[in-house]
Amino acid sequence: MRNTKSRMDITFDSNAPSIVVKIPEYRHGYSDILNRGGTIRCITEITADNIEDCKELFQMVTELRHLDGMKGGIALNESEYMATTILQEAKPLTEVIYSNADEVVAQGQYIFETLWKNAVPAVKRIKEIEEGKTTEYITKILSRSEGSLNEQKLGDILFNAKEIDMVSSAEGLSMGYNYFKFMTKEEEEEEGERIRREKCAIRVLIEASKDNVELVKKYIDLGIEVRYLMQEPSIYFAVTNRDMMATIERMEMEELAESLLYSNDPHYVERFKLIFERLWNDSKPADEIINLLEKDEEIPFIETIENSGRTISLIRGLIAKANNEVLGIIPSYEALLRQIDMGMFDHIVKSSGGKKISVKILVTDKIKSQDSNGIITIEKGKYRLSLRRKNSEDMNSADKTSEFTINEMNNLTLRSVFSENIRPQMGMIIVDKCKSIVIEPKETDSDNILSHIGMASYSNSTQISKSYATMFESLWNYSKMYDLIEKSIERLKTHDRMQREFIDIVAHELRTPLQSILGLTEILKSRTKEKETKDILVTINENGNRLHRFVENVLTATKLEGYFSKIPRETFDLSSLLKEIVDLYKERFANINRSNVPHSKEIHFECKGFDKVCMVNANKLHMSMVITNILENAISFIPLKQKGLITITVSQSGKDVIVHIRDNGEGIHPEILHRLFTKFASKSFYGSGLGLYNCRKIMHMHHGGIWAKNNPSNEKGATFSFRLPLRS
Repeated sequence: MRNTKSRMDITFDSNAPSIVVKIPEYRHGYSDILNRGGTIRCITEITADNIEDCKELFQMVTELRHLDGMKGGIALNESEYMATTILQEAKPLTEVIYSNADEVVAQGQYIFETLWKNAVPAVKRIKEIEEGKTTEYITKILSRSEGSLNEQKLGDILFNAKEIDMVSSAEGLSMGYNYFKFMTKEEEEEEGERIRREKCAIRVLIEASKDNVELVKKYIDLGIEVRYLMQEPSIYFAVTNRDMMATIERMEMEELAESLLYSNDPHYVERFKLIFERLWNDSKPADEIINLLEKDEEIPFIETIENSGRTISLIRGLIAKANNEVLGIIPSYEALLRQIDMGMFDHIVKSSGGKKISVKILVTDKIKSQDSNGIITIEKGKYRLSLRRKNSEDMNSADKTSEFTINEMNNLTLRSVFSENIRPQMGMIIVDKCKSIVIEPKETDSDNILSHIGMASYSNSTQISKSYATMFESLWNYSKMYDLIEKSIERLKTHDRMQREFIDIVAHELRTPLQSILGLTEILKSRTKEKETKDILVTINENGNRLHRFVENVLTATKLEGYFSKIPRETFDLSSLLKEIVDLYKERFANINRSNVPHSKEIHFECKGFDKVCMVNANKLHMSMVITNILENAISFIPLKQKGLITITVSQSGKDVIVHIRDNGEGIHPEILHRLFTKFASKSFYGSGLGLYNCRKIMHMHHGGIWAKNNPSNEKGATFSFRLPLRS
C-alpha cells in the first residue's frame, strides 16, 4: 500500500471486509492512498453475514462491487502484484504471493478487469439483501425429460408471485385451473386457523375460439382478467414480478411442455413484461367477445396492411366471396388502367357469374378516349375492357358525369365523375356492407403495379363497412347531382347574359329619345314667357332627368355585372372633384330659387376639409357617379317644406381618404337599412334601388368601401360614407 502512487485494485472473498475495517494497519493504509489522491477499486462477495462490514468498507474505497463466489484475493498497483488463497475473518494475512515482474502485473490487471466487468455495484447488492430480493440470476432451459421441469417446480416459481401475466393455450389453462383456483383464494387454513393471504393479480391472454369459451368463463368467475387474442400467439409464456417462463410448444392435454426457458434475470423479466403489455393492449376483453363466439359471429377488427401483394390478395378474396354487393372507388384514371392491367375487372366478371351481385365502381376522374358511339375500349396488358355508355342519347352534352356498363354486364356500373370537389385521395372497396378495405395510393414512377399501392386498412366490422358504404352512396349520388348543378349553373349564366343584353338594348333605346326630350324641353323653357307653360316644362324636365338617371343606373349595373373590372384609371384630387360636383349643385339650386319655381326645394351645402389634397388613382367618371348618386339620394329624402342642409366632410385616415355626406332628411327606413346596397333595395317612389348597388360595386372594384347609417335619434337624416385608398 505504501508503494501505491495513484491506484490500487483489490479483490477478496467474503471474509476479508472484516480484516480491512477492523485492523488499523489496513484502515490507515487505505486512508493514506486516498489522501494522496489515489483511487481504490474493490471487489468482494457481499452477504447477509458481512453486510455491515461491507457498508463500512464502502466508505473507505473509491468504488466497491459484488461478485458471487469470490475466493482468495489479489491486489495490484502500478508496478506490483500480490495474491493470497486463504483469508481469515478479522486476521491479517500470513501467506502471500508477490511479484513486481511487468508480465505478472499485466496478467493480474487483466484478471481484475475481467472480474470488474462481471461484478455488480455494491449499492445494488446491499439493497437486494435488505429488501429480500433474489440475487442469483439464472437463465436456463428446464427439461421434463431431465427432471428439472415438473408441476412442483412450476408451482414453486408461481406460488410467491405478487402478479402473474400469462399467454396460454386452452390446454395450459385447463391444466392449471385448480392451481389458479387455489391462488385466488383470499383465505387458507393452516394448523386449524384461517389465514388471510395476499391476493395475486393475474391476467391471462388466450386465442379467441368457441372451443375455450366455457373454460374462459370459469377463469372469469375466479376474478381473473381474461382477454382474447385475434391470432394464435407465436410463443406461450408467463411472467411474474420476478420470474419468467416461455415455450414455443403447445401443451397437450394434461401434459407439460417438453422444455421451457426460465429466467429470473431482470432484463428477461422486463422484456417479457413489455411483450405482454403490447399483446394486452391489442387484445379484446373476453366478456365482450364470448357472446359473438357463442353465436358463431365474426369478431370485428381493424388491421393495417403494409404488404401490397397481400392487399391485392385480400381484395380478390373479398370480391370472390361477395353475395350481394361490391362498391369500389378508384381515385384516378391511371389507377383504373392499373386495375385493368392486373385483371381486377376480369376477376369481378368471373366472380359475379351466376350471382345476382350489384357492382358499382366510382372513378373520380375523366374516362378518356371515348368514341362517337359512346363506347370505350381499353386494352392493358392481356386484358381488354369495353365500356358502353348508358343513356347514349346524352353523350354529346356537356355532361361531366358518365355511366358505363362493362363487357355487357347490366349489373355492373362504372361511373366517372371529374370534379375537384370530389377527388378522394384513397381507394376503397366495400363488400356486402360487412367488410371493407381502404387503400392509400403511392406516387411513384415505377412500372411495377404493386409499387403504386401503399398502406391499407382492412376491417370486418359491419358498422365501419356500413359507414363507408354510406359515404360511397353519398359520393355516387353527389356525382350525379353535381352534374345537374353544373348544367343548371350553365343555364343560369346563359339566361343572365341574355337578360343583361336585353336590358342593355332597352336602356340604349330609351336613352336616345330621352336626350331629345330633355334638349327640346330646355329650348322651349328658354323661349316661352307664360308662367303656366314654364311650370309644366320644369316638371317635364325634372321627371325626364329622373328617368335619364334610371337609364344610366341600369346601363352601369349591366356593365358592372359583366365583370368589367379592368376599368381605366387616372390620378386626380378627390377634394377637387367633390368641389366641382358640389358647385354644380349649388348653382342648380340657386337658379331654381331665382326663378321662383313652385314646389322646389331649398337646399344648402356645407363643405369641410376640401382644402386637403387627396390624390387617388381611380376612374373619375365612376367616382362622379358615386358622389352624384349619394347627393341625389340626400336631396330626394329632404321634404319640400323643409330647409335642407347637406354637409360633405373630407378626412384622411392612415392610407385612406374618407368622405362623409350627411343630410337632415327623412333618414333610412329600418326595414331596408341592412340591405341598402343590394340590387333594387328601395322603400319609396324616389328611386329604383340600383344606384347604391352600383356605388357598392364601384367602390369594391377600387378596393374601397361604402356604408350608411341613420343620424342619432335626436337629429334628422342619415350619413353616407365611402372610403378610397390614397395613391401610394
